Amino acid sequence: MLDCREQKTIEKLSEELEKAGYTHISFQVVHTKSRTTSVRGHKSVKKQDSEDAVYVIEAAHDGKKEKSYWTVLPGAEALITMLRENLEVLGEKYEEDVDNAKNSKEACGEDEKVQFMWENHETVMKKLAEAKEEVYQVPNIDLVDYLGYEQYLEEIYVLGPGDKRFMDATGYHSLRADLKAEKDGQASYARGCCYVSELADDSAKKLACETAKEARAGLGAEPIVSGQYPVIFADRIKNERSALAGREGDKIASANVSLKEVPDLKEGRVCRRIDDEGIPVKEKYLIKEGTFKTQLVNKELAKKLKIEPTGNGFKQSPKSDVEIGITNVILQSECDLGEKTESSILDLKKKMCHGILVTDVDGVFAGINVMTGTFSLIVKGRKIENGQETDAFCQVTIAGNFFDMLGQIQGIANDYISTYPDCASVIAPSVYV
Repeated sequence: MLDCREQKTIEKLSEELEKAGYTHISFQVVHTKSRTTSVRGHKSVKKQDSEDAVYVIEAAHDGKKEKSYWTVLPGAEALITMLRENLEVLGEKYEEDVDNAKNSKEACGEDEKVQFMWENHETVMKKLAEAKEEVYQVPNIDLVDYLGYEQYLEEIYVLGPGDKRFMDATGYHSLRADLKAEKDGQASYARGCCYVSELADDSAKKLACETAKEARAGLGAEPIVSGQYPVIFADRIKNERSALAGREGDKIASANVSLKEVPDLKEGRVCRRIDDEGIPVKEKYLIKEGTFKTQLVNKELAKKLKIEPTGNGFKQSPKSDVEIGITNVILQSECDLGEKTESSILDLKKKMCHGILVTDVDGVFAGINVMTGTFSLIVKGRKIENGQETDAFCQVTIAGNFFDMLGQIQGIANDYISTYPDCASVIAPSVYV
């Protein structure tokens, strides 16, 4: 919650800005708190706690608006000077915005105490140390490069313009393992990540052992012969230039493919009730049974397209501009080609019979054109023969078109995994193409 000092300072700054002729004054306050406990190698340990705050202050003057960013609340003179300088150089024409205060308050309340359970360093370190010792007993595991537990909480408060006042919060507990296996001078690396509501006794051991198994499976990897292969991938529709813009209602994927945004997903990492523009965030299908249902838009794009914003106006950081983002998106099979059943990764391997299993991908940012969907990526994994995993492979380039691939999905498994904390929150299983 905002402390008394912050509230009194914000009230005083608002009064001084009004005296100086500023209108439509708003404050966005972002509090972040994190606790990281980790082990590396045989002896290295790390315990780190941090708390930060960012204050975004926006106001209008003489038909222009501007904002300024602070890590501590400034004095009135410094704030007015900064706003005046920004207005002269970067000021934008002020346009009256739609008032979403009522809907935002209904979605998340005005000021609520956030419930978040914190684990202490000592308890976490004990469980990580036990997991590290166990994984070092696994044959060929040469290095625990990183085994860590991160706890993170972010609180967002919006005050103004006028009587607007609401808050939102999101947080997570995450486990991460980066391991190295080595045999006969050849190394194989693997990493794993999962999210938990609390650190159970076996959570760290389970993730570490699963990651160790994957690292060992990559030993002896070599390139494979070029050709066309059936593929199992083990584990943005962003603006008007997207290849999917304006195609709502079109069939763009196989009938067994559904992609849904779920803001309150239990396994999700970004649980929000409003976006950074004050629009309530709601559950929605992006793709339902192969049909494109919803284009995600913020206020700016919604205005251009003359449609309602979808509650997807988010900032990558408090100091960045509002872009189009997501809370939690999950890829799932609403139906498996007509049958309401779930497939396991073993089922997909048997169904494919011969092909490749891709377990890791490099070059995602440089190798994909998000507008056209074309991609060329370096991958590694294992060959599948007679439905069984066989030899490992590496340094193989796969190429194609993402939008074409959506229509070629033949099966979706139930082995869901989540992306890392520094990526968008996406939960996806293995996919057979």
